[in-house]
Amino acid sequence: EVGSACDSLHNGIGYMSKREFEIYPNPSFENVIIRPLDNSQYHLQLYSQVGIKLDEIDFDGSRNLDLKEYESGIYYLLISDRDRRMFSYKLVHIK
Repeated sequence: EVGSACDSLHNGIGYMSKREFEIYPNPSFENVIIRPLDNSQYHLQLYSQVGIKLDEIDFDGSRNLDLKEYESGIYYLLISDRDRRMFSYKLVHIK
């Protein structure tokens, strides 16, 4: 459920805090590069500040995330790997 995932994003319960990705630039103006520190398969979900799922993609290696269509604000990335480990990141987008 979207609500439960975002609740956990905000309070950090059940999510890994170890740095597994380089995510830049943050704040972003158009695009964000997501670069995992390994070449595993990942599943990414992008959420708005109020918990609405905006996008969902599978990737391996570096990924360019286009934020041009979104308004300025705070967004959350929820990334999971094959082992079901979860990683959360906060993005600031400035239009």
